[in-house]
Amino acid sequence: EKFAHYYKKFPIFLQKSIIYMSNFLAKQSFKGKLKYKINWVNKVLNDSFQDFNTRIIGKASFCPVSIIRKLILNDIKTLKLEDFFDDFYQQCKLNDNFYKINYYHLKLSLPGEMLTKIDRMSMANSLELRSPFLDYRLVEFLYQVHKDIKMKNFERKSILRNTIGKNFPKEVKNNKKMGFSVPVREWLKNATYKDLIIENNSTLFNLLNYNKLEDIYNQNMVGNKDYGQFLWSIIILKQFFDKVYGKI
Repeated sequence: EKFAHYYKKFPIFLQKSIIYMSNFLAKQSFKGKLKYKINWVNKVLNDSFQDFNTRIIGKASFCPVSIIRKLILNDIKTLKLEDFFDDFYQQCKLNDNFYKINYYHLKLSLPGEMLTKIDRMSMANSLELRSPFLDYRLVEFLYQVHKDIKMKNFERKSILRNTIGKNFPKEVKNNKKMGFSVPVREWLKNATYKDLIIENNSTLFNLLNYNKLEDIYNQNMVGNKDYGQFLWSIIILKQFFDKVYGKI
């Protein structure tokens, strides 16, 4: 969000020129990690040009919203993502976009995604897991700390680095951020998963456009786009529909 803040300070013609070049590069026939990196930079630049709510929707989606809309059949009534986030942020008293991002993580992303996964996985393996940085007293205190202290320039975890991080070896303190992601994108390139995604006898296709989903699958398969997480969500949703409503 800090990047978007500074990026919008550029003259409009420069913003548009950068995005034009980024869009051009994203359409070129690069392969492998370079292609995914260019796509990621292109998404960040295009999102930064949008208003805050549009950026949040893009951040929360594993697939461009424009494609998701085409995937859902026209006669299906849906709650618009814009309406959902408008209602969500009506409860937020914060005005600065940096703090609104924190609010999004605390209220939606953490309980609905991250904490749910680690709780289930740790319990499934008989592990007791704790999240000490989520102690309510620490969270309430840090909500009062200014954003420039939390994130000095573009340095991540500035408070940790300048407090207990001083006791860590440099190779630990300066190490790159490491998430807990799995290579879903690459797994789903295996043709054995194709039927799990686009087998057309599922009741899910009473809601979704089969041809559009097949196109999303193919884009991931050939490496043009990273739709791994989105396709994984489709697999889970499809299995739910097949179990509850049966197949066609």
